[in-house]
Amino acid sequence: MSYSGERIIYDADSHLMELPDFLLDHADAATAAKLADLPGVLTGQFDPEACANTVGHPPETVRRLLELGDDLTRGPKWHDALGAFNGAERSQALDLLGFKRQVVFSSFCARLIFGADNDDVAYATSAAHNRAMAAYCAHDERLLGVAMVPLQDVARALEQIDAACALGLGAVSSENINRTSSSQRNHADGASRLYSTREFAMRAPGSRKREDALTFNK
Repeated sequence: MSYSGERIIYDADSHLMELPDFLLDHADAATAAKLADLPGVLTGQFDPEACANTVGHPPETVRRLLELGDDLTRGPKWHDALGAFNGAERSQALDLLGFKRQVVFSSFCARLIFGADNDDVAYATSAAHNRAMAAYCAHDERLLGVAMVPLQDVARALEQIDAACALGLGAVSSENINRTSSSQRNHADGASRLYSTREFAMRAPGSRKREDALTFNK
């Protein structure tokens, strides 16, 4: 019997753990130079060399983690966890745990996207992040990847949301930061928000309703 047993469990807050090339591997040539410094953020969080030139854990490590059974949730964390940075391994973890669906956030990119001082950096990093999330989740419909989209430029935000829908991501996370962007647009005060991409996908591109969905009340 799985960890879930007869219970129906939807895990609404799981995370993948980015490797140093998480963003760069999913950026096009035009935006690669504009990406925020993910390797710099990861410094001190784990040993990147331990995961260099790999896309997953060694088979022996995967076998050992699967042998934990129900204790997998109490097993290794961060980059040492099963499926930490490999979507196929995450599927094995879901098989073991018996979860019906799992919402997947990244762990280190939010500060790079929502805290960027330059809008070009924010949206380039957002686009690469969202493609990376889609790649991680693409093979398993149980995995609901979360896009991250800054809102200081509504036109660019809507483009990113449309792209997230096209990528098959399950939700959009946004954060309203009280600062002036490089385009001199002021943010309204607000907390982090999570929207289902289904809500946006059902609205016609460019419609007033889609713009209203990005409006915050002070």
